[in-house]
Formats: sequence, structure tokens, C-alpha cells
Amino acid sequence: MIRKLTLLSLIVILLFVYGCKSKEAQKMPDANQQTTPFVYAPLPPFHEVFKILDFLKLGDYNQAVEDKIFATKQETGHSAFALGVLTADGIISVRGHNKTKLNAIAEEMIRISNFLGLDESILRLADQLKELISNDQWEELEKALENYKNEVEGTLYQSQQYDQFTMMQVGGWTEGINRIAWFVNKQYQPEKTIVLVQKGTLNHLIKNMEYINTPSIKDSYYFKTTYEKLQQIKLIIDKPVKDSYTKEQVDKLINISQEIKEAYGK
Repeated sequence: MIRKLTLLSLIVILLFVYGCKSKEAQKMPDANQQTTPFVYAPLPPFHEVFKILDFLKLGDYNQAVEDKIFATKQETGHSAFALGVLTADGIISVRGHNKTKLNAIAEEMIRISNFLGLDESILRLADQLKELISNDQWEELEKALENYKNEVEGTLYQSQQYDQFTMMQVGGWTEGINRIAWFVNKQYQPEKTIVLVQKGTLNHLIKNMEYINTPSIKDSYYFKTTYEKLQQIKLIIDKPVKDSYTKEQVDKLINISQEIKEAYGK
């Protein structure tokens, strides 16, 4: 049993380690073009996250996304955060084969993409999602959502829209940790909480938030709340108990990440 758990821990850590040099080097923009302290470190692939959840038999996907999709104000920081949340919810809904939720999510993603002024190629990717949903092409849809996320992140970074890039990542990560903790809590077992190990990812997000300089974002209630709450989450994630997280810790992760999302409704 111990050997199985150790192997599982190693698999999860290998999939989740955010600072993996070989992968990161492949995705990093040309170093000669970088004139910003922002770190280009894409979020871990959602499909890998849910493969782990499948393996752990924690996948009650259809109940994991609310019927009312996440929506917020039409403002740059709000919208970028919402786009990250919706991308994570889209991946979960694909696993639940929920066409109603997916269509609503795709519509909102297209609206936000337009508002943020993303280029035509990304808008075409967003339109493609609806066609895949209509045709029940679930595997292709999951890949398309990952591709959409990667293209948006890359475009925002390359066009030096670093603040929007960061807020989108914060939204995706916040929803990811919220939903993964929710999955874990449904059938709590200490050894399965290893999927919540996100130290490298979180450190990058917090550091990038410190470089945001758009006044309408950095002076806002939602930004200050997000930064404060991410620090609280970091205190939990950095201090596992015997290489796992207690149920109380998991409960706190759910509650704090939910409070971050609620800040975008104000």
C-alpha cells in the first residue's frame, strides 16, 4: 500500500511540477525579446489534472460546474479573470458531457474574447468550440479548449498585455484549485489530497500579480482581495500534514478560493 501511494505521489508531482525546466523552456518566448519581470509560465494542462482525478475515481464532473455560468463586469481585469474561470469550467463540463453548460460557457468565452480584443485566429478557435459541442466530439473538444487556453495566454503575453495575461491565469488557477479541492472533499482520503500540491504555480502567480501596474486593476477591491486570499492559500499549500492535507485544510482551500471568485461580483 505504501509503495502504491508513493508511486501515485511521484506521478502526480511529475505531472504538476510547474517549474519543469525542459517543458518550460519549450514554451518560453525568445529570451532576447523579454523586457518584463513577468514570468511566462503556462498553467498545468487541465487534461492532465483530470486524468489524475479519473485515476483517483473522484470524477463527479457533471455536478462540479454550476448551472449558472461564471459572469462578471465588462472590465479588463474582471473579464480576463472570468476567461480563466470559464476555460477551467469548460474542461470540467467536457468530462461531464454537459452540452447545455458547454454552449453557455462557449458563448461567454466568445463575448469576452471580443471584449478583450483578441485576434481573429483566437476568435475562430472560440467559434470552433461550438461546432465540436454540437457534434459531440468530446475528445477533440477537450484538446480544443486546451489549445484555446494556450493560444490566449501566448497572445496576451507576446502582445505585452501582461496584466490581462496574469489575471486570466489567476482565474483559471483559482477555479482549478476550487474544483479539485471540491472533488477531493467529496470522498476525502488523506493520500488523495496530493493532487492539491501547487506550490510552484502559486508562487509564479503571486509574483506576477506584484508586477501588475494598470491602475484600474491594481487599485481595485477584487485585485487586493485576490492577492490577500492567494497568500492565505499559499500558507495552507506550503504546510501539508504528513505529506497530505487535512480535511480542514481542504475545506479552507474551497472557501478561500470561493471568496476570491465572489470578489469579482462586487
